[in-house]
Amino acid sequence: YSESGKLLWDEAFWGTQSSDKGISITTDKNNDIFILGDTTGSLDSNTLNGRKDLFLSKFIKNKNQWTKIWTKQFGIKGYNNATSIKIDAEDNIYILAYSNGKLEEASDNEKGDDIYLLKLIKEENN
Repeated sequence: YSESGKLLWDEAFWGTQSSDKGISITTDKNNDIFILGDTTGSLDSNTLNGRKDLFLSKFIKNKNQWTKIWTKQFGIKGYNNATSIKIDAEDNIYILAYSNGKLEEASDNEKGDDIYLLKLIKEENN
């Protein structure tokens, strides 16, 4: 909305036949928009890896329209839940999440949820 309360834009973005939730939103130094969420489906030709995966989508502004550039989907067996997203000064992306699955083969997560942090470096998030 503008300062006077006028709607500037709105978008119906995307989704699956399953449950999809937007959890967190941020922008990079170019004012591109990044939306973090989780899904129980396969978004934008990605494959569902667990029972619920994280997703990250990037949007750029093209004239007065927002265009989705890509969606990445992350997950391990079990439930993966997005929590928050931050982008640093070098445009590296940090995603905080938790899962009830084993993060690595050597992991001993037999019960409950574990926290994990993903880092996507600039070359990976173009």
